[in-house]
Amino acid sequence: MSHLLKTRREREATLQEHAASEEQAKINKVRELLGELPTEMPGFFSDATIRRFLHARNWSATQATKTLKEAAKWRRQYKPEKIRWEDIAERENEVKRAYITDYLDNNGRTVLVARPSVKSVTSVNEQIKQLVYNLENLTMSSENAPENAVWVIDFRGWTLSSTPWALTRQSLDIIQNYYPGLVAVAILCNPPKIFESFWKIMSYFIELEMKEKVRFVYSNNSESLRIMTDMFDPDKLESAFGGRNTWDIDIVEYSERMRRRDQWVPLVALASRGLSSTSGSWGLLALLVHLLLGMSVVVGYDVTAGGTTSGRYGASMAFWPRVSSRDNRRWIHVIQLDHRLLGELDDLLGCLALRELL
Repeated sequence: MSHLLKTRREREATLQEHAASEEQAKINKVRELLGELPTEMPGFFSDATIRRFLHARNWSATQATKTLKEAAKWRRQYKPEKIRWEDIAERENEVKRAYITDYLDNNGRTVLVARPSVKSVTSVNEQIKQLVYNLENLTMSSENAPENAVWVIDFRGWTLSSTPWALTRQSLDIIQNYYPGLVAVAILCNPPKIFESFWKIMSYFIELEMKEKVRFVYSNNSESLRIMTDMFDPDKLESAFGGRNTWDIDIVEYSERMRRRDQWVPLVALASRGLSSTSGSWGLLALLVHLLLGMSVVVGYDVTAGGTTSGRYGASMAFWPRVSSRDNRRWIHVIQLDHRLLGELDDLLGCLALRELL
């Protein structure tokens, strides 16, 4: 029996290795079709991004390449990677309309909450900027796998005037064409009866794959509420969605979290540049950053040096901490770096900060 089990494990490992090999071959094919674009925009054309676009286009290298080229053209003009938290207008009000939670779902996916019934005090263009900023955040926390974000929309108090049609169309266009394969599930909570007519019109502009990800949840329907209890820890989930968390967003804490995210962005760009460089220093930096990205948290850096147990270097800031389901403590793996390696990084960044957060 043990021989049979061993053979089965070996067979499964071989199949997984074959699938990974085919996947990488597809990614390489897309890079070939893209020509010089990956060199021009290395921060965008990572393997993770190409994999996400391939996944969203049914692993068609031709279709994925076409969508990537369109996304690259849009990114040249819009420059989403340049948007910072300080660029978001009327932050105190707008963050109540859309924010990224500090908890994950039970599958370790990042959660974006939207409350369209909260009246915006900015223009459609400013609302789109905030959407793009949030989407960029989601891509940063979804580098290891496609469809790694959950979108929860609270429709309490929603009316037809809550969501201008121009905003809806533009938002759908951006999500489906420039960030495909990002959202795993979209949960629409307590949409009113009048939303049905809006949904019928909206459905014509939603791709079939995206439409299949939509789930409707109603507080007075125990069967639909099970979707939430299966996906989320009720102690973390907001009470508006059937959880026990009565927490209201703290704009000061949230602002600080977004500013830490903004500090992390340059390091991601440096890592992407390192992947396409033959330079020893750049390659070293890329290796370290991608090791960190492969962990259960995303780690940022601090440019202020300070003494720690690891030597004369400062310590890191965690951006999207992955919370352990065992005891709710925040964990980050510790990497031991010798002073030669840290010296190389010091030359590049001034000071790279690595710290364990508990």
